[in-house]
Amino acid sequence: MKIEITKQDINKGIGGDCNHCAIAIALKRHFNTYDVYVGCPEGEATVIQINKKVVKINEEDQGTVDEFIIDFDNFRDYKNLGMDMSKPEPFSFKLEEVK
Repeated sequence: MKIEITKQDINKGIGGDCNHCAIAIALKRHFNTYDVYVGCPEGEATVIQINKKVVKINEEDQGTVDEFIIDFDNFRDYKNLGMDMSKPEPFSFKLEEVK
């Protein structure tokens, strides 16, 4: 299934917050639930849980999701330091079927 991360998700999201980042907001909307966790342990692939169940990111999209999270989490810090970095852009990725 395809998950769309919109500009509104990015604007509402909180960097570094596993329950309120842009991806978590999009997943909450898509699955109509508040029970979402998006974690990106350093040096590891992103972990997504929906209603306490681990959901697998499509292998082809894993790197894109990981990169988005790093950019999203660091965007405000870089801007505050005066570094020229553009806000992460909307994108989509696929999840394996949720059972």
